[in-house]
Amino acid sequence: MKKETQNIFGTRKNKITTVAVLFMCLIFSSNSFGQNLLSQIAENWVDGNWKNYYRSLYAYDNNNHLINYQNQTWDVSSNTWKNFIQDIYVNNSNGTVNNSIRQDWSSGTNAWNNQFRYVHSYNSAGAELMKVVEAWTNGNWQTSGRLLSTYDNNNYMTHYLYQTWETGTNSWQNFFQYNYVNNANGTINNYTQQNWDITLNAWKNTLRMTHTYDVAGNLQTIVTEAWANDSWQNSYKQVYVYDGNNYVINYQFQIWDVSSNTWKNSSQINYSLNPDETYSHYIYQMWDNETNAWKNYQRVTYTYGSTLGIDNFNYRKDFTVYPNPATNNITIKSEDNNGAVYCIIDQLGRQVLNGRLNGSETVVDIDQLSKGAYFIQMGQEKPQTIKIIKQ
Repeated sequence: MKKETQNIFGTRKNKITTVAVLFMCLIFSSNSFGQNLLSQIAENWVDGNWKNYYRSLYAYDNNNHLINYQNQTWDVSSNTWKNFIQDIYVNNSNGTVNNSIRQDWSSGTNAWNNQFRYVHSYNSAGAELMKVVEAWTNGNWQTSGRLLSTYDNNNYMTHYLYQTWETGTNSWQNFFQYNYVNNANGTINNYTQQNWDITLNAWKNTLRMTHTYDVAGNLQTIVTEAWANDSWQNSYKQVYVYDGNNYVINYQFQIWDVSSNTWKNSSQINYSLNPDETYSHYIYQMWDNETNAWKNYQRVTYTYGSTLGIDNFNYRKDFTVYPNPATNNITIKSEDNNGAVYCIIDQLGRQVLNGRLNGSETVVDIDQLSKGAYFIQMGQEKPQTIKIIKQ
């Protein structure tokens, strides 16, 4: 008997909201430039006012690794926050996730109930190879699915596969897959989503996402095409706008209108930054076709806290980098951090260069790096970060 496929990715209100949420995951990590994200509060625009909707809370260990995430919803009748779901993380010594447990809150028993457990494994470069999904059933963890990732020699992802566990045959059944085509610098050129057809016993095209970038290497557009009538046809488009420091300040989601052969506005997100270049909040708006104007829908506000870990080198926040932008070389200037480790990270979170400071000024050759934005970090458990642009 075929096991019923469970939605391990959460409830989806609609495609537009899902895409926006996925995009937010790309922008906001739990640790942002040496500060931990402590909470995010979402408010919906109701009758001309912002009203509480949900909030997310984050907790960390002494090494600033995320150990707990809670999502709570606002209860209008009692004017209090009510527990909804939480994730509990067990981390490896290097900070990668060993396993995590998703639980939901039972108001009847006033207790957390297990739902799913995710067990991770990695390759020698630290990239995730497999995530096994287990469902809590009859008081035990039972295998439900797995996600498998494949990489090329540069550790760029080329294939992503999700399979479900068939209890009747005790075997894995294909469900969906992504096939990636990467640019030379490791950014994604396009990827194709395919779903497994159990009747034909073959993969069938579903969606194709094509990426473009600006001259600074920032993601500019993602055009999604749906497979219909044996051809790729426009479905929706995501557009990103950046400020002078290459931080996203606007994101638009547009839908392809077949009758007019044009892109039509659907939703957008406007971002505001703090002086330290962390994101303070964003406002999510929907397009009103009747008034031809944007209308407020949701506002999400972020709070941060200083990292709690101990620096490997206990240095101060006094290093600078010049020139910025740079073409061939950069100089890291720091008076008191001789011997400290630095690393250069690309926009996908991969370390592309590293070394140690040698004296008060250290020259670093970046000529081999592709054009785009990078982050220089010093310290491993409490990193200080400066963003640079390679021209």
